[in-house]
Amino acid sequence: MNLILNFLSELGPTVYSSLELIGVYVILALSLNMINGMAGMFSIGHAGFWAVGAYSAAAVTVHDPFGLAGPAILLVSILVAMVVAGIAGFILAVPCLRLAGDYLAIATLGFSIIIVTLLYNFDYMGAATGISTPTHGGKAFVWLMVLVTLVVYYRLQFSNLGRTIQALREDEIAAQAVGINRVRLKTLVFVIGASMAGLAGALYANSATYLNPSGFEFDQSIKLLTMVVLGGLGSITGVTLAAILLTLLPEVLRLFSLESYQMIVFSGLLLAMVLLRPQGLMGRFEIWDLPFLKRWWRPHGAETHA
Repeated sequence: MNLILNFLSELGPTVYSSLELIGVYVILALSLNMINGMAGMFSIGHAGFWAVGAYSAAAVTVHDPFGLAGPAILLVSILVAMVVAGIAGFILAVPCLRLAGDYLAIATLGFSIIIVTLLYNFDYMGAATGISTPTHGGKAFVWLMVLVTLVVYYRLQFSNLGRTIQALREDEIAAQAVGINRVRLKTLVFVIGASMAGLAGALYANSATYLNPSGFEFDQSIKLLTMVVLGGLGSITGVTLAAILLTLLPEVLRLFSLESYQMIVFSGLLLAMVLLRPQGLMGRFEIWDLPFLKRWWRPHGAETHA
């Protein structure tokens, strides 16, 4: 009993200190879910867009090329990060979205590796030694951005555009037969997902005090993919919950002095979900599909699950 009480007493401050990081990962997981879940593509290099956003925002806040201060520099850094990450997404999408399956996954992985390699040699932003960054905003601002992201994702998923994206995911041949431009639509989704990852990068750069290329390597892409698979491809609430739990998991392992086994735990979770429940914890269900909420809340255009 004392062990449980001690664990809970240590977990509370740990959760509070991790709120900014949790918010960043929620946005990242949702942005990847838009690509992998809503659109049915397969990206395993999403940390590359996160890195582009983080370093673009840091370039604004550290070097301040616009001569700004206070909230203005925070907002400009977010805008720059989203635009630059969106452009990176477009540059990758145009040649690569004619590919499918494993080939697209390999292309996104290659993109992520290229970005991290460039950052290791980018002297303007500290190269391999990294760079110290000023902090702006705070926990409340990060979670305000999480709320905005959730609302935007929610509105998009149940809009005409969202239903078109999901129709393309379900049957590309039928969707193209009724006039849907597959490459154009997937490019749009990729750009939106990359821009959302850029937002997460900007929030990370403005809440962390130090950026280093090693923080954006392949293991981060696997971590994000695990969040999406664990929560359920296409599920907003499932992926959000998985992002919160898996962001806290390293902190819980640290409390038990098991942090060296972090990647083993993540890999094991991913393998277990693929083998035992490939649809994820919630599949494509949402919180409003629960029986006690279904009669009170159903988004316009939402599917009825049996």
